[in-house]
Amino acid sequence: MMDRLGGKKGFKEKTQGAFPGGKPDLFGQSLSFDDLAEHCCKGPDGVSLMSIGKIHEPGEGCACPMGSLSRMVLSRLAPGKKDMVIIDTAAGVEHFGRGIDSHSDLVIGIVDPSFESFSLAEKMASMAEKAGLPVMFILNKTNDTVRRKMGERIRPDSVVAEMENHEAIFMAGLEGRAIDTLPDAMTAVADRIIRMKHEKEGGR
Repeated sequence: MMDRLGGKKGFKEKTQGAFPGGKPDLFGQSLSFDDLAEHCCKGPDGVSLMSIGKIHEPGEGCACPMGSLSRMVLSRLAPGKKDMVIIDTAAGVEHFGRGIDSHSDLVIGIVDPSFESFSLAEKMASMAEKAGLPVMFILNKTNDTVRRKMGERIRPDSVVAEMENHEAIFMAGLEGRAIDTLPDAMTAVADRIIRMKHEKEGGR
């Protein structure tokens, strides 16, 4: 999307030129999925993917303008009743500092079997609580031994699913292929998200 707006330089010129000294606004007060269609890649089953932007060249500078663009889009996005938005952020808690969480209804963390991942999960839970957001975790690459260790650091009531080592998914990622199998754990996560959406909307 950043590329379509003229890259980081073009984005900066558009926002500063249109609103000198004020908050940049390229999209008006509200955005629908149709408004963003030209920036999206259409996928199967009515799913569309939009990438805000990436660093492509050495010395290009920080990704701060991409964070600004993310907030600009998310703060104005008005999904329809049957629409759902999933935001895939980089690992860690930086998105909390950038305010992306303020436009979310739920935070989902993926916890790998590592000390660093446990620490990040605890930090994520703390920051989500301060932001007034529910948080749930998916335990990744589990087995009996790993599950016991994870249970010592991650509250069981916050765990929505566990993903054991799954060779088919691993090989698909290794070879750059689309995943052609859906583990039961992911179905449980999807069901939980849909249920929360219905509860928020009063059962509609």
